[in-house]
Amino acid sequence: MVESLPPFTAQAQKIAQRQTTTEASFFLLGSLLGVFVLVGLLRAPFTIIYFITGRFKQGWTLRRNSQTSEVTSFRNWRVKGSRFTISGLKPRRTQQLFIEYLYWYNRVALQSVWRCQLLTLAKLLIALLYIMVVILSLFWKNWRADEFLSRFRRPAFIATVQLPLMFLLAMKNNICGFLGVGFERINFLHRLVGRTVVLCSIIHAVLILKVQVFPLRELFKQSTFMFGMISLATMIFLTLTSIGPIRKRFYQCFLAVHVLGYILLLFALWKHVEATHLPILICCGCKAVDQICQALNTRFRTAMFTSLPGKITIIEVPDLGTGWRAGQFVFLRVYSPKYILEKHPFTIANAPATDSPYRTKNSLVLIAKATGDYTRVS
Repeated sequence: MVESLPPFTAQAQKIAQRQTTTEASFFLLGSLLGVFVLVGLLRAPFTIIYFITGRFKQGWTLRRNSQTSEVTSFRNWRVKGSRFTISGLKPRRTQQLFIEYLYWYNRVALQSVWRCQLLTLAKLLIALLYIMVVILSLFWKNWRADEFLSRFRRPAFIATVQLPLMFLLAMKNNICGFLGVGFERINFLHRLVGRTVVLCSIIHAVLILKVQVFPLRELFKQSTFMFGMISLATMIFLTLTSIGPIRKRFYQCFLAVHVLGYILLLFALWKHVEATHLPILICCGCKAVDQICQALNTRFRTAMFTSLPGKITIIEVPDLGTGWRAGQFVFLRVYSPKYILEKHPFTIANAPATDSPYRTKNSLVLIAKATGDYTRVS
């Protein structure tokens, strides 16, 4: 015969479980902060060069060149120099170290594995550190099976803590942009965090079903359980539709499902438990800031599409002569009934008018390969 615990003992156990869960959450936050500090150290040489060269001052706002309306004023780019001879210049020690560091930073790992050609050593190190932090948070003072089962809320807390980070990494305008890192280069972190959130949510759901004594149909009558299952199903569906081949083959469907899916996910989590309200508000704030920044940097122009041989399309956007730097790209949206819901990234093909030594049109030029109706001109 099993004796029931006194009420004060059960209450003490709940308080202890809540305390250890809180400790695990703080451990997760502290470890994530440490991971980001490590990433900052890895990126430090590039960040220093980004600020020293003055590149951080450029490429924030597309604008019309203010020097002239049609062409830029011609400037004398000739600089008086001194005589010199070329005699096998030897790079400095610091330059050699930076070149070696750049090689190892961008070296491709796991080349023999299918579809892993773009997994660099830096990405692999960051991913392994992040996964290790999440695993340690799950098992913090929680190694035994009975402890893991009784603390079924911990995986849910860990998943909830990661939600704002997942939304922050999905922003087109995030803090990494101030350090010279484009959002497309950290998108793998967004996918990684999303998958760990789904994994923690699945563990939480399995533990919930394990400790419940009521039939499943009775559980669905409870709003907490019902909205929890809705949020879990939404997460799994979003994860399946974001798999590489599916995402690339049906990108527009993936984008629509992603937008509608995260709205449904936030609503279901809000109705699930009250503890998710603060992280959801942070997620909504991140999304609002991102949309405001995109709206402030949006320019409406009448672009000209020109078809060339070889299925090449040149897109010329007038009255945008400066405000970017080499290698940057823009999102182009065509306001027609057929394409108004689509926007596609294109790399800018010309130099800013203010940086060109020759007379240049006050326009932004994009070159696209005609792979669909969007970039094909009949």
